[in-house]
Amino acid sequence: FFFFNDTATTEIYTEQIVGSVRCVQETGITGSGKTSIVHSVLSGLEEIYAQFTIIFSSQTSSNKVQEIIESKFIKRTKDKMIPDGGKKAVFFLDDLNMPRKDKFGSQPPLELIRQYLDYEGWFDRNNFCLLYTSPSPRDS
Repeated sequence: FFFFNDTATTEIYTEQIVGSVRCVQETGITGSGKTSIVHSVLSGLEEIYAQFTIIFSSQTSSNKVQEIIESKFIKRTKDKMIPDGGKKAVFFLDDLNMPRKDKFGSQPPLELIRQYLDYEGWFDRNNFCLLYTSPSPRDS
């Protein structure tokens, strides 16, 4: 984890981390410019990246998040999806703290994102198979 107090330094390191295919989480108090920094970094990305933004709210469901993300990909095989045009996907997920907690205290949209980070994909809700949104471990 990196902690920076100035906006310029945060922006520079965010650019470098995104370029190295890592997850970045910007944290800070309300009004500290987190969203502005990310939008600035995204606008400066090369053409090899496909950029997508999802803004979370208290009404955000895991079904909706999965539907939005899958709509940005094309199905390559029965269990593999890639961004259109062979680009690398960069997602900006804003307001991660907003999804409503369920009766067990978890936030299903965040659990879906965690599953994606752990497995590089998630389960297809219709066919009950794991969908990979990046090269699957079997392709390595």
